[in-house]
Amino acid sequence: MTEESIKRYCCVCGKKLPGNKTVYELKEIGAASNYGDGQLVFHCVQIHTKEQIANGANNPPKFRRASE
Repeated sequence: MTEESIKRYCCVCGKKLPGNKTVYELKEIGAASNYGDGQLVFHCVQIHTKEQIANGANNPPKFRRASE
């Protein structure tokens, strides 16, 4: 096992969340929410609305090649 911390990103804007915090700490500060089916969704603290978070969780990002 490596000592590297897990990188977590906001599901709405893609901003990197603090890497030195555990999942429980992120939940306590409001940067993680339980989503309907038990899924844990990470997001920025007090920046996005609940609607934006739900949209970000339901719509996976769409990637494109640079040539397109």
